[in-house]
Amino acid sequence: MTDQPTALNSIRRATLTVAETAALLRVSEDVCRRAIDDGEIPSLRLGRRILVPTAKLLAMLGSDPAGGSPAGTPDEAERAAMERVESLVDQLNEAMAELSRTLKARR
Repeated sequence: MTDQPTALNSIRRATLTVAETAALLRVSEDVCRRAIDDGEIPSLRLGRRILVPTAKLLAMLGSDPAGGSPAGTPDEAERAAMERVESLVDQLNEAMAELSRTLKARR
C-alpha cells in the first residue's frame, strides 16, 4: 500500500474520529474501537465521543507527524496543542461529572 505514508503525513488536525482512524488504518470501525478499548490505539474520551490524537497515532505507527521532525517526535507546537486538547478534555469531563451529580441531586 504505497499511498498510506502519504496519507499519514498529510494529516494536519490534532485529533481523528474513530471512523477516520479506522479508514486510515484500513480496518473496520469495530476493530478500531476494540483496539482503542484494549489500549492498543491511543485515545481521548470526550463524554461519549472518542477521539484519537493524531501525533500519538502517527508516533505509534512510526510515521513523520510534522513532515519535518524525526518519526515519533512531535515538535513543540504539536506538544503544546496536544496538551491544550488534553486539558480541555479534562475540563469537559469534570463539567460533565458535575452536571451528572447535579442532575442526580435533583431527583
